Amino acid sequence: HLGNLSPRELKEEEAYVQMRQATDEETRSRIVDELAWRADSDPASERWSFYRDFGRNRLIVIDSRCSRTLDPDNRRMVDDVEWRWLVDKANTSVDHLLVGTTLPYLLLPGIHDLEGWNEATAEGAWGKTYAKLGEKIRRAVDLEHWAAFRTSFDEMASLLNDVASGDGAPASVLVMSGDVHCSYTAEAHLPDAENSPTRVHQLVMSPFRNPLQRTVRVINRFLCSRVAHGLLGRAARRAGVVEPDITWAVDHGPWFENGLMTVEIDGRAAKVIVEIAEHEGTEQKLKLRGEYALSGLASEDDVTVRATSALG
Repeated sequence: HLGNLSPRELKEEEAYVQMRQATDEETRSRIVDELAWRADSDPASERWSFYRDFGRNRLIVIDSRCSRTLDPDNRRMVDDVEWRWLVDKANTSVDHLLVGTTLPYLLLPGIHDLEGWNEATAEGAWGKTYAKLGEKIRRAVDLEHWAAFRTSFDEMASLLNDVASGDGAPASVLVMSGDVHCSYTAEAHLPDAENSPTRVHQLVMSPFRNPLQRTVRVINRFLCSRVAHGLLGRAARRAGVVEPDITWAVDHGPWFENGLMTVEIDGRAAKVIVEIAEHEGTEQKLKLRGEYALSGLASEDDVTVRATSALG
C-alpha cells in the first residue's frame, strides 16, 4: 500500500514514520501488527482507497474489501467514511475518470439479477424460510459483488449520473475490475444523463484466472443473454428489487483465457486493447484479440497515457 501513497501522504502516514524511526525488527513488526488489528476492528481508522492524477485524467482505486459493511440490515460495499471520500474525489473536472474496483460494478446481466434477487430474499422479501435459504446461498456460492449490495450499487449509479451530467463532464468513465474468472467489456447508459458526452464502460480482465469447465463457460455466456436477463430480472422484480438508474450490455466477450487489457488515452479519446494468452508449444504468448474505441477523438496536442488493467 505504501507504493500507492504520494510523497505528501507518506510524510503524514503515522505508521510509516514510526517504522522508519524504529531501530529493530521486533518494534517494526509490532507497529505493523497493531496497524492491522486496528484496521480490522475499526475500518474507518485506515483508508486503503487512493487516487492519482495523470495530467487531465484521474484514477481512483476503491477499497471494497476492508471497508465493507456486512450487517444484514445495512449491507454496503464501502462504509460511509469511504463513500464520502469517493464522492469528493470523483466530482472533479477531468478528461477521463478511471475507477478501479477489484470486483466488477457491472456484472454479466443475468448474474446481476441473480445477486439482487438473493440479497432481497435473504433480507426477508419472501418470508423467513426464504431468508434463511437466501443467506445460506449467499455464503455458499460467495455472492459478494456490487449487485449483492444494492444500496451501494444504487449509490454508485447515482454518482455516475452526477459525474456525467455535471459541469466539465469527462469524455469517459472507465470502471476497471477483475476477479470473476472471465473477461469482457460492457457499455452503460445513464437515463439521468442522456445528453451527456460521457461514455461509461465496465472493463473486466482476469489476467490469471481459475480454469472454468465447459459447462460453466456455457452458463456464463447464457447469463449475458436477453433471455437470462428477462427471466432472472422478473424474479428480482418479484422480490422487490427495483430497476437501477443505469442499464448496460456486454459488447465484447466474455473471454475465458488469461490476458491483459491496456487502456490508451489521448486527449478526449480512449480505447482499450485486449490481448489474450494463447499456447505456443509449452509457452503462453499474448495475442491481440481486439482494439475497441471507448470515447472521443484524439488531439495532436495531448500526451498519450497508457494504463494496463491486471486486476485478478
